[in-house]
Amino acid sequence: GENGSSGGQKANRFKPMVKFMGPFELKAGEHQVQKFMMPQYVGSVRVMVITGEGLAYGSAEKTVPVRKPLMILGTLPRVVGPGETVDLPVDVFAMEKKVKNVSITVTPNTMFTIEDGATKSTSFKDIGDNVVNFRLKVAEASGLGTVKIVATGGGERAEYNIQLEVRNPNTEMTNSYEAVIDPGKSWTTDYVLF
Repeated sequence: GENGSSGGQKANRFKPMVKFMGPFELKAGEHQVQKFMMPQYVGSVRVMVITGEGLAYGSAEKTVPVRKPLMILGTLPRVVGPGETVDLPVDVFAMEKKVKNVSITVTPNTMFTIEDGATKSTSFKDIGDNVVNFRLKVAEASGLGTVKIVATGGGERAEYNIQLEVRNPNTEMTNSYEAVIDPGKSWTTDYVLF
């Protein structure tokens, strides 16, 4: 959580893009359009349709690119340690010419502070992509870190969210010595690193 305790939560880094819809019934000669909301996703998907009536079956599939006029993709390590400084490169994709000037804002939870400004901008002369770098300082705590990245430009808005674990890379180690010391006596031992 945001108070620094992990509570056993794990960061979900790769959310699957799988949707099952239907079944839908179509009469002979009928056409239908099915609409659905996709989760945050950049890339392409395979759309598959399976049909059936009685003992007759058929299928079709097509790979479809998933893109919007403005898209972003942020990259952080899988795990960071308390007190570390980490770079956050944000890939900004302008997929239409109307996207010229883009403003990118990074909003972390309490597990991070931003060292070089929470908002930056980039500009495009043509369709393409730019990388905008941010620098984050990890808090002196362990838990689940979240970072929200929002880009706006050309009347478009894109959002990307990242979850990652903040944990100490070194586990705590304890070594103890036992001794009974009689009154008036002293005890010494050599300390050995372990």
